Amino acid sequence: MNPRAPFDLSSTEIAAGTTLVEASAGTGKTYTISALVLRLLLERPELTIDRILVTTFTELATAELRSRIRQRLRDAIAAFHSGKTEDEFLARLRQEHGRDPAAVARLEAALVNFDEAPIYTIHGFCQRVLAERAFESGTLFDAELVANQSDLLREIVHDFWRRHFYEGERFPALLALKNKLTPDKFTKDLEELTKNPNLRILPQETRSLGEITGDLSATLAELRRSWAKEEKKLRSLFKDAAWAKNNSAKVEKTLPLLDALGHCLSEEGGTIEQLACLESFATRKIRKDVRAGQAEPQSPVFELCDRLLDLESEFRVALQAEFFSYARTQLRERKLLRNVLSFDDLLTRLDAALAAPGGAALAQSIREKYQAALIDEFQDTDPVQYAIFSRIYEGSSAPVAFIGDPKQAIYGFRGADVFTYLRAAAAAPREFTLTTNWRSESGLVEAVNVLFDREKPFLLDEIEFDRVSPSPRADEKPLRIGGETERPFHLWVGQKEDDLPEVVAAEVVRLLTSSATIGTEPLEPRHLAILTSTNAQAAQVQEALRHRRVPSVLYSSANIFTTHEAAELCDVLAAVAQPSYEKFVRAALATDALGKTGNELDALLHDEKGWETEVLRFQKHHQIWRDRGFIQMLRQLASEHGVRPRLLGFPDGERRLTNFLHLAELLHAACVEHRLGMNGLLKWLGQQMEGTGFADREEHELRLESDEKAVRIITVHKSKGLEFDIVFCPFVWHVGRPRPTFHDPAAENRLTLDLRNPEAQKERREAEARAEQLRQFYVALTRAKHRCAMVWRPPGRGEDKSAPAYLLGSPGALPDEVQSSETIAVAPLPAASDRIWNPPKVVASAAPQARLFTGAIDRSWGIASFTRLVSGREADLLDEGP
Repeated sequence: MNPRAPFDLSSTEIAAGTTLVEASAGTGKTYTISALVLRLLLERPELTIDRILVTTFTELATAELRSRIRQRLRDAIAAFHSGKTEDEFLARLRQEHGRDPAAVARLEAALVNFDEAPIYTIHGFCQRVLAERAFESGTLFDAELVANQSDLLREIVHDFWRRHFYEGERFPALLALKNKLTPDKFTKDLEELTKNPNLRILPQETRSLGEITGDLSATLAELRRSWAKEEKKLRSLFKDAAWAKNNSAKVEKTLPLLDALGHCLSEEGGTIEQLACLESFATRKIRKDVRAGQAEPQSPVFELCDRLLDLESEFRVALQAEFFSYARTQLRERKLLRNVLSFDDLLTRLDAALAAPGGAALAQSIREKYQAALIDEFQDTDPVQYAIFSRIYEGSSAPVAFIGDPKQAIYGFRGADVFTYLRAAAAAPREFTLTTNWRSESGLVEAVNVLFDREKPFLLDEIEFDRVSPSPRADEKPLRIGGETERPFHLWVGQKEDDLPEVVAAEVVRLLTSSATIGTEPLEPRHLAILTSTNAQAAQVQEALRHRRVPSVLYSSANIFTTHEAAELCDVLAAVAQPSYEKFVRAALATDALGKTGNELDALLHDEKGWETEVLRFQKHHQIWRDRGFIQMLRQLASEHGVRPRLLGFPDGERRLTNFLHLAELLHAACVEHRLGMNGLLKWLGQQMEGTGFADREEHELRLESDEKAVRIITVHKSKGLEFDIVFCPFVWHVGRPRPTFHDPAAENRLTLDLRNPEAQKERREAEARAEQLRQFYVALTRAKHRCAMVWRPPGRGEDKSAPAYLLGSPGALPDEVQSSETIAVAPLPAASDRIWNPPKVVASAAPQARLFTGAIDRSWGIASFTRLVSGREADLLDEGP
C-alpha cells in the first residue's frame, strides 16, 4: 500500500478522482464526511447539495449522517454570519470564504434544499437509479421490492429436492442425508449465495448428477447380487478372523455390521445409520486391518463397497454443484417471472446494467447527476458494490472519497469482503489517514497504541496500524474511582470460563458502589457496557447482573421465537383456538402472562362454577378471534387477564413485555400477509419456533427494551460504530469456527467454496478466521471512552488460536512494552463476589403504561420508537382495552 499522509480537514486538497481516507476507531469519520460536504459546496461553485452523493450501509447510519450534515450546515451559516465559533474547522472555513457572499449563499441554498440531498444507503442509491433509469438498466417499472424472500428460497430448495429424491431409487436420498445434504443445508447455501452472488464454486466441472446416480444404481444392484452369493462366506470369514486386527478382529462388532449391511442391501433399503457399514467392508478398510504376514481376504463385496464410497464422494460434490447452478438460474428466472426484486438484486441488477453494452451511457448519466461522491463504511463493501462505483466514476474528474477502516471489517458473514477493500485501496491514487482520536481518554488511546503497534498486527500485510493521538480535550472529564484515577486499561488473565459472567457482574457492582465519577457526574449503570462474542454469553452476563439487582438491557440478535414468551403465547393461543380442551386451558392459565399458581389451578378444579367461568372467557376470546380478528382478540385477552402489569412485575418485566408486544405484532402481520386462521397461525408459529419457518432474521431479532438507566450488553458485531464510557470485554479470547469459504489468491482473492476437498484449504480458512478475530478484537477494545477491561482466558489444552495470543504471545511472557506500560494494568482475574447493588433512592415513578398497538404497523420505527411504545410514550398511537 502507498504511504498514507495525515488528512487535514481544512487544507488537504479534494482532488479529482478517487481518494481513500482511512478512519481509525474514534477519529471522527462522520464529522469528516460532514466537513467534506461543506468544503465541496464552498470550493466547487458548480456543486449543489443535490449533486453530492453520500452513501452508507444502514438506515440508522443514513439518518445520523443526514442529521449531522444538516446541523453542520446550520452551524457554518451561523458562524459565517456572526463571526463567532468555537469550532476550529468552521473558523478556518470562515477565514477563507467568509468575505465571499456567494459562498454563504451556497450554504444557505443547500440548507433550504436539503431535502433533495442524495444521502442514501447503498441499496437505496441503487433502487433510485434503477427506477429513474429503467430503460437504460432494463428494469421493469412496476417491479416490487420484497424485503423477505424466504418463501422464494424455500420454494427453490423444495423444488430441487423433489426433482431429485421424490421418485426413483431411495439410495441416493439416503446418501444425501448421510452427508448432511438436507433441505436446511441447501437453504443455508442459498442464503450464502444471495449474500455473495459472485461466489466461485470448485470444482468448476463435474460429471452430471444423472450419470453418477445411474452408476450408483448399477453398482448397488451388483452389490446386492454379490451379497446374496457371498453372505455366508463373509460371516464365516469374520467369525474366524485370525487374519484380522483392529475392529475387524472383534466378532461382537463385525457381526452387527454384517447384519446392517444386509438391511442396507435389501430391496426396502436400510437407514442412514446403517449406511456407515459400507466403510467397514470396503477394500481400503479391509487392507488396513490385515495382520502382518496374513493374506488379504478377497471378495467382490469389498470391491463394490469401495466403488460405492468413491461414487458417494463424487455424488456429494455433484449434488451440491448442481444445486448452486440450479439455484442461480432459478432465482433469476423466478424473480423475473414474478417481477420482484430483493435488496441484493438492486445491487446485482445495477452492476449488470453498468457492465452491459449500454453501461457507459448509464454511468455517464449517473455522473452527470451525482458529480461528487462520498462512500462511507467502505471497509464493509463487497465486489458488487465496488464494481458499481468503479464503473460509474473510474477515469472521471469527479471527486470521489472512500472512507472506511479495514481494521473494523468484521461483517464477512453478511457478505462484506475486506479483500475487495484492499484491492480498492491499492488502486487509489491518493491515500490519507485520520490521526486524532476524539473518543477516548489519552491513557486509553496510548494503551491501544501499545497493544497494536507491532509487526502485522492484523495478520494481513495490507492492513497496517497507524498510531493515533488523543484530542486536546481528551482528559477534560476523567474517570475517577473513589476520588482517584486508575490505569484506563485492565488486562485480566484467568482460566475458568464459567466464572466470567459472575466476575464481570461483581466488578460492575464494585464500580457502581465506589463513588466513581466521570467529570462531575456520578457513575451510573448506563455508563457501562459489556461486549460479548455470542448471544448465549450475553444472556449469561445479564442473568449474573440480574442476581445483583443491576438493571441491564440486552442488544441481541437472538430470534424472538426462541424466547420463553413465544412458548407461553403458543400455549395461550392453543387454548383460545380450542377452548373445549381443558388441558389447553389449564396450560394457558399456568403461564406467567396469565399467572395462575398451582394452588389456584387446583382450587379451580374443585370449583365447578369458577372453572366454567374461565372456560367461558376462553370461548369468548375464540369468538372474537373468529369474528373480529387476531389482534382484537389479543387486546381483549391482555386487558381482561392483566397481562401488562403482571409481566412488568417480574425483575425482567420490560424484557418480557417487549417480547410479548413484538410477538403480537409479528403474528398480526402473519395473519394479514398470509390470511391465516386460527389453526394456520398456530402452525406458522410452531414452524418459527422449530426454526423451519425461514424466518426473516432482522424482523425477528429481539427488540430492545428501555435502556435509559441500564448496563448495555451487546455483541461485538453490534457494537461497531457505538461508544460507551466503560467497557468490559470478557470474551475476546473466544475462537469461532472458520467459514467454509476462503479467498483464493490464484483467482484474484475471489471468494471460493471448495466442495470436493474443503480440508485442503483448512489452513487458509483458519488464517482468514483469525484475521477477522483480530479485527473484532480491535473493534471491542476501541469502544471505550474512559476505561476498558478485557479477559484473556488461555485454553487448557492445545494451541491458543485467539486474537490476544497472536498479538501478545503468552500470558506469562507479555511484550515488555505491555508490562511496562503506565496505562495498562495486568492482573489475575478478580474474584467474584455476591455483593448486591443498592442504588441511590430516587422518587418512584409510575409503572410504564405499555399497550398493544392496534393500527397498521410501521416497520420503519426501529428500536427507539419501539422503546417508546413499550414505555407508553406513544400514547396517541396506542389504545388500551377492548
